Amino acid sequence: MLEKRQKILRQRAEEMALPEQSTEEDRQALAVVEFTLGAEHYAIELRHVREIVPFRELTPLPGVMEAIAGVINLRGEIVALLDLKRLFALPVSAADGNSRILVLRSVDRELAVLADAIIGVRHLSLANTLSSLPTLSGWRQDYLLAITADRLIVLDGGKIVMDPRLVVG
Repeated sequence: MLEKRQKILRQRAEEMALPEQSTEEDRQALAVVEFTLGAEHYAIELRHVREIVPFRELTPLPGVMEAIAGVINLRGEIVALLDLKRLFALPVSAADGNSRILVLRSVDRELAVLADAIIGVRHLSLANTLSSLPTLSGWRQDYLLAITADRLIVLDGGKIVMDPRLVVG
C-alpha cells in the first residue's frame, strides 16, 4: 500500500514539474489596467503601470499645454500629471475622492495619468480586438493599441510616456 501511494505521489510530482504548455492565444494575451474617463472605458497595458495612487494634491504649472494638469509629489519625486480627458477633448470634470492616478514608466521617464476610477486588471486576447476605428482621430488614434468588442479602448502606455510633446521641462 505504501509503495502504491509513493508511486502515485511521484507521478503527480513529475506531472506538476513539467513546463506549462502555452497556446498561441496565451502568447497573444494582454494584461491591462481598466479605468474610466467620464462614460468611456480605457485601459493601459499593465507592464507600463508602475503604481496606482489616490488623487490628492496637484500643483498647476503655467505655460504648459492644457492637457498637463500640473505636477504631483510622489514620495518626494515630482511627476507630471496628464489629464487624458483634456487631451482627448472629452467633457472635463473636477477630480474627486474616486479619482486615481496611474503612474506610467519607461526606461528613463515617468508620467502620471489621471483617471476617474479604476475598474481593475483584465486579461485580453489580442485575437479578439480591432486595431482602429474610423471615428478615432488625433491623440486617441496616436496612442491607440487596440479596441475590444465591448468598446474598451486600449492605449499604448509606452507611446504616452515617451511622447516628446508631453515632456515637462
